Amino acid sequence: MKKFLLIITITITLILFTLFSDKANEVSKPYLAEFIESKIDKNIQIDIEEYKLDYNYITILAKVNKRSPIKIYGRFNALSKDLDINYTIESVEKIVTIKDITIPPNTTIHGNIKSQIKGVEASIDGVAISDIANLTLKNGKLNLDTMELSTKFILDIENLKNISFITKRDLKGELKIAGDIEKKGKRLHIKGVTNSFDGEIDFSLLNERVSANIKKISVEKISHTLNYPLILSAPLSGKLNYNLKTKQGRLDSDLTGARVIKNRLTELVKKFTGTDLTREVYTQTTLNAKLDKKSINFKLLAKSKRNQISIYDSKLNRVKNHINAKYRVDIDGKDIKGKIKGDINSPKITIDSSKFIEKKVKSVIDKYIDKKHQEKIKSRLKDFGLDEEERDKAINKAKDFLKGFL
Repeated sequence: MKKFLLIITITITLILFTLFSDKANEVSKPYLAEFIESKIDKNIQIDIEEYKLDYNYITILAKVNKRSPIKIYGRFNALSKDLDINYTIESVEKIVTIKDITIPPNTTIHGNIKSQIKGVEASIDGVAISDIANLTLKNGKLNLDTMELSTKFILDIENLKNISFITKRDLKGELKIAGDIEKKGKRLHIKGVTNSFDGEIDFSLLNERVSANIKKISVEKISHTLNYPLILSAPLSGKLNYNLKTKQGRLDSDLTGARVIKNRLTELVKKFTGTDLTREVYTQTTLNAKLDKKSINFKLLAKSKRNQISIYDSKLNRVKNHINAKYRVDIDGKDIKGKIKGDINSPKITIDSSKFIEKKVKSVIDKYIDKKHQEKIKSRLKDFGLDEEERDKAINKAKDFLKGFL
């Protein structure tokens, strides 16, 4: 948003300078370029190609850095110093350069700005519309001497897939944020709130650091937005801290009254223990995650009256959509431990150890100890979900038959 505000500020400044500056009658390229450079950005160069001022109507055609055209046209009142201007900024990608982000080619922003000048302060109400997002500014104040800006805003992203060039993955749904912007020199402070996920996310962005309070947002909606499989149904609350520059952060959260959604792990547990994890209400559930540019390391702990599910030493590769994690399930003295590995949408679930299952298998083998009954052993072991090859391993190595399970 910082870069987005920059080009909007340039447009506003260009309009106000041309109309109401004490230097307006001189409107010279060198002076205007020097003004923009000193007030906004040293790397910005403005070239005015056309300037027409007829009574109360203005037309300006300019270029930023000799590449991106800006078209400005509309009405103003020189006596009351108010204006109503429409504008178009073409090829935004040629103005805005952000590390590791490539803005789609031929990105255009258009909109409207209404303003009134009182002394060195300009009131700002405006809208910026693009295929990426729509930004509305309300009750804004711009100091023409210091270029300090304060305004209320609404950011509306109708399709989150349109910002995949920023997120580096396709997101689903929409996002709407309302809040306040304050810019003083290089200091940018944005405070906002969104209710796009049923609950509320209240955040503060100060320069590069984001801190957010999360209140009862829907895990279902977040999973859908992030394009991740749904494993839990619950409202989530917690705190998020993230650095936009280092792309590192941390999430600490809890889920109230969580329910586990049917998946390959719950089916496996039900097959061996007879317990359906999806029928339980998990009253104590925590999710803690360390966020990095390419990965998320997390731990999930869910407790109910009878069960406890722990997913730990977990790493989610955000680029490859790959998970590598360990799990442990305890149900009334019955335990299962193993690994979850593979594509996040269809990972492979393996069992590394389970005293409960090992005891049951040993009892089967003890009952059918002579070789002529091996077929009966295989038949009984099939009830535990083992294929032909694994059943043979179980017969020959009862103690470690679970290694490489499934």
